[in-house]
Amino acid sequence: MAAKCERCGQSVLPDDVVCWQCGARLTPTPGAASTSPQPVVDGAVLPPISFATLAYFAAATAVTMLLLVVLMAVLAGRPLLHTDLDAPKLPGWTAVTAPDDQYLLKLPPQWEWVSASDFAFVEWQRQPEMADLLAALPLPTGDLTPQLLARAPGDSPLFLLAGAGNNTPFTALFAVMQVQPGVADVKRLPHFLGHEQIAYTQTVTANAAPWRCQVRLHFSQQPFYWTAICSPAAEMATAVTPTRILDSFQPLSP
Repeated sequence: MAAKCERCGQSVLPDDVVCWQCGARLTPTPGAASTSPQPVVDGAVLPPISFATLAYFAAATAVTMLLLVVLMAVLAGRPLLHTDLDAPKLPGWTAVTAPDDQYLLKLPPQWEWVSASDFAFVEWQRQPEMADLLAALPLPTGDLTPQLLARAPGDSPLFLLAGAGNNTPFTALFAVMQVQPGVADVKRLPHFLGHEQIAYTQTVTANAAPWRCQVRLHFSQQPFYWTAICSPAAEMATAVTPTRILDSFQPLSP
C-alpha cells in the first residue's frame, strides 16, 4: 500500500527511506515489514580451540603416522607365504618354521619338534636313533646341517629331519645320487612354487635296525634345503603321513 510524503505529498512506497521527489526522509510506516536482509546468528557458538588442544592432536597424528610406517616396514621384511591350492586340507596340523624363518612345513597334531635355536636341540641330536640317522644321511658332496628335528607321538618311531645343504648344483647332485649305495627311486619332482626337487629313498641303519628315509632336496636357492622322514623299514611302506609332511615344505622368501 502506497503512502504520501509529508513534505511534498508525492506517493511513495512503504519501503522507501527517502522521497524520490523532494528527498525528504520518510517516517517508517507502522506495522510495515522490513525486507532488508538480517544478519544470520548461529545459535551454537563453538568454543575457542586452545593451543594445547592443537598440540595434542598434532602429536597424536604424528605418533599414529610413525606407528604405521614402522608396521609397514616390519610387514615388508616378513617372509611371503604361498598357498598350494591343490594340496589336501590338513585340519589340526601345525605350521612349523625353521630358525630365521627360512622355510616352514606342517606337522600332524601332537608332534614334538625343536629347532637349532632351542636349548634342547643338542639333546635331541644325541638320542640313539636320531644320532645314527644324522650320521647316515649326509651326501657324498658334503654334509647336511640339521636345523629342525621332530618326532611323532607314541611308541611308533617316526622322525623328521630338516636343514640346509651345500652349494652343489642340481644336475651334479642328481647324477651322484643315482649311483649311491642304499639309495633308490631317485627322481626329479616339481614343487608348487616352481623350483625342482630331488626325491629319493635311502635305507640306513639306526640303533642296530634297518630304517628307511624319504628324502627331498629343494633347489629353490643355494645352499639348498633338505627334508627327510625316517621310520623303521617295515613301517614306512604303508605310511601316508610322511608324504604329506614332505609335500607341505615351503621355502620362505621375503
